[in-house]
Amino acid sequence: MKHLFILLSLFSCLNAKAQIAGSIDSTFGTNGLATNTFPSFSAGITKIVLQPDNKILATGYVYLYSGGSTLAICRYYENGNPDFSFGDKGIVLIKNSNGFFTRSALLLQPNGRIIVAVSRVSGFLLSSRIVLYRFLPNGKADITFGDNGAVNTKIADAYIETFTGTLQDDGKIVVLGTHYGSNRTNLVLIRYSPDGVLDASFGIDGVTSTSGGDGVFFNGYSVANWRM
Repeated sequence: MKHLFILLSLFSCLNAKAQIAGSIDSTFGTNGLATNTFPSFSAGITKIVLQPDNKILATGYVYLYSGGSTLAICRYYENGNPDFSFGDKGIVLIKNSNGFFTRSALLLQPNGRIIVAVSRVSGFLLSSRIVLYRFLPNGKADITFGDNGAVNTKIADAYIETFTGTLQDDGKIVVLGTHYGSNRTNLVLIRYSPDGVLDASFGIDGVTSTSGGDGVFFNGYSVANWRM
């Protein structure tokens, strides 16, 4: 069975001929849907970002029949058509053959670089790490970032999941995740320089965490800059 990445447009034109507000925009993609098909048993989108040029970036996961999973980044024109100038016909794929990817954060730097922060898990929830991938505007890996375009941060020998991220006004990268323990969860914040180096001035070596104590389980879904 093949599963789909699906973008659903709910935008209506604001003019005399506009559709009813909130209805599907049939001019987007095919009858309001933009899709990508993958040979997998499960696929889904975790984040969508609108670029300044109105192109649409989407990232998500694809679980493969052959085992493991793939991180997928797709780009579309504002009308829902694939942007073939990005990656391979509009798609960039990164395979994790020894484990799986979970939720991801998607960030756009002012210079047009694309950052995807994702949890990369190996084994059965035994070892995971936060990975930052940076891509050029055309979808190629930015080899000037970390190790050939990737920065790996291991927090603990346990399951950690990325939920979201943000760019500070000074360009620093902040990622929010949840570290799952046996009887509690910890919210984890990690801060990097714009070039992916852990910010030693933040928390302990760039990482800070908080917990509600034993028996308390929670997730963090949003992080934002606080301006005084």
